[in-house]
Amino acid sequence: MVGFAGIYLEAGTVYNPVEGNAGYLETIVVGRNGAGKSNFLDTMRFTAEALQTSVDHALRARGGIAEVCHRGVAQRSHFGIRLDFRLADALGWYAFDIGARDDGGYVVRREECRVRSNGDGAEQFFRIVNGRCAATALAYPPLADSGSLFLVRASSVPEFRPVFGALANMVFYQIDPRSRGGLQAPGLNLTSSIMTVVEGNGEVQAVPVLLRRIVQELAPARSPVVLKPIRVPRSRFIKEGVLEAYVGLAAQRVGVGGGILILLGANGACPARLGPALLARARRARPDRRIEAVLAKCEYEAWAP
Repeated sequence: MVGFAGIYLEAGTVYNPVEGNAGYLETIVVGRNGAGKSNFLDTMRFTAEALQTSVDHALRARGGIAEVCHRGVAQRSHFGIRLDFRLADALGWYAFDIGARDDGGYVVRREECRVRSNGDGAEQFFRIVNGRCAATALAYPPLADSGSLFLVRASSVPEFRPVFGALANMVFYQIDPRSRGGLQAPGLNLTSSIMTVVEGNGEVQAVPVLLRRIVQELAPARSPVVLKPIRVPRSRFIKEGVLEAYVGLAAQRVGVGGGILILLGANGACPARLGPALLARARRARPDRRIEAVLAKCEYEAWAP
């Protein structure tokens, strides 16, 4: 459990405080259109994704470092985030600053975390500058680099493990009064369009209909665009290099923020083995897209009784 005492979004050299949760399990964010709710939530979502996967993945999912830096502010080459948190037995803050390089890449310019125990008041901290550890209370700190967040490696240290766990495992919901329970499941509000890769003519017509019905049932307030599927024979699709090429094509068509669904028949293979293997290849090919894979043990047409 983590509570937020404050969340700060850096604009140039100015920090603008945003009131956050002071110690509850859930926080509800409300406001008029254009008030900044989406940016507020994406600040925390970006932090969680960068810790769960990588900084590169989190940036690519948002159009790259240049797109993130220039959202709402012209001629800015970096952005920073600071989260003031309260854990069950400690409090502190975590901040990082990411900048754009001239070659189009990025660099984690600064990263700092301080955690103070509520019991004995002992403090653990680290400060990373351009991939080097500038200061820390750790006797043997992990190696740092300028392409990733140091907190990921510091999670191997007991003092920082609760911080990493709390921030990396944040989840986000969208309130939908028309849906059952009032909340959409995490992630249902993140995909604006869906592209599928299928193997048969029947799936080209049927899968978009099925997906629209599923979305209508689970998240009636959402209406993602379900694009016409890409049809590829299974025997060809699973070959090395072919899968990656078609996933790349699907990623281009679906655009930033879209999702890709791979739907194939197992054809005698073990779905529990082949499915994860194909999914891992697809995600390596396009880590900037949300990708899922479904392998049917029986034919797709035979799913329904």
